[in-house]
Amino acid sequence: MQERVKHRSRVKHRSRASQKGSPRSSSLTPSSSRLHSQHAYHVHPPSQSASPGQTVKLSCTASPAGNWYFGWVRQQPGQRPQFVLYGSNRGEGIPDRFSGSSNRGNPNYLTITNAQAEDEAEYYCAAWEDSVKLSQSG
Repeated sequence: MQERVKHRSRVKHRSRASQKGSPRSSSLTPSSSRLHSQHAYHVHPPSQSASPGQTVKLSCTASPAGNWYFGWVRQQPGQRPQFVLYGSNRGEGIPDRFSGSSNRGNPNYLTITNAQAEDEAEYYCAAWEDSVKLSQSG
């Protein structure tokens, strides 16, 4: 039996995955770009297929060029959003199969090695510029 998982990505980029078909193959379809203020955000590739155990790579590009920071969040069906990755820092419960290119760099990548059915989720790429710094005192 084969399983198909579908991902669609949108800004603050969402990759939707839904199970269809049989349990051994995954179809990833991240797509979309959006304009927010004067910035455009894009997630690639438009489509990708993977079987369990294969590697999936999503990229997030922000423009115009600048000092961008990137992070990744996912929302599994019926669950609250979950922090996935910022640089090499993974969120609680995120396996080391998830890795990123860094928290800086444009484009930015989320790589899932040894993809599994439980990776089914909406994946969001968050991008922000190096313009505001917050600090805590006391």
